[in-house]
Amino acid sequence: RPSSISVVHEPSTVESPVDPKHTREVVPLRRYSRRTRG
Repeated sequence: RPSSISVVHEPSTVESPVDPKHTREVVPLRRYSRRTRG
């Protein structure tokens, strides 16, 4: 059971379905914004 959650949490950071939308989406979004601004 814990293995399933660990595997879903890893790809969740890149897929950002819904769980990561809480804070995981804010981390990658801020990193991309800095690269887009140059």
